[in-house]
Amino acid sequence: MDDDFSEQLSPRRRRTYHVAAKGGGEPARASSLRHLGIKRNALANEEKRNTNRELGPEGGAGEQEGKTMRRLTATVTSLVLLLGVANYAAAKGGVPAGAGGCAKKINLVASPAGKAIAARGTAAVRTAAKIGFVQQNFEVSMRAAVADGTTFMVFANGLPAGTITIVLGNGILSLDNEPPNVLPAGVDPVCSIVPVIVTDAAGNTILSGSF
Repeated sequence: MDDDFSEQLSPRRRRTYHVAAKGGGEPARASSLRHLGIKRNALANEEKRNTNRELGPEGGAGEQEGKTMRRLTATVTSLVLLLGVANYAAAKGGVPAGAGGCAKKINLVASPAGKAIAARGTAAVRTAAKIGFVQQNFEVSMRAAVADGTTFMVFANGLPAGTITIVLGNGILSLDNEPPNVLPAGVDPVCSIVPVIVTDAAGNTILSGSF
């Protein structure tokens, strides 16, 4: 009886052994886990590549949109500034240096009367774009061997522009249109000034020149 029972158990052990060796056990589970890990990594890498393609090379859709908006804002600001300058220039007949404006300086020549008092001088015109308007400058400076307080008249384009009062042998006339200042008729626009004449109180020409 015991021998028969042993013989009945032996085939079951062998069948169990064969099943375990063929499809179960730790080696099979480890292989499955490794395969699952590889697939998970592959899916993660593919998702990352897809995300990068959607965002683009600039670091993200948000960053790209921000750069586009900054460029657009800068363009609009520049256009507004240029429009303001152009409107003012059209009204006044002058435009800023660098865009058809001017920045010039000349030496004035002394007449015989001017040489008698050792007079010499310069005249300069300049324009510059400011926010909302074009700034214009006209300046005449001179030296003369005369008493302090001596006054000379300055003419631009044949019209009175202002006076120069000598102090310690030097004097200057400086005009601009920085608000609330207004340029005299013969000076505005400064880019159109041609002849500049400096006279004494008696009307004698002391210095002269042309742009």
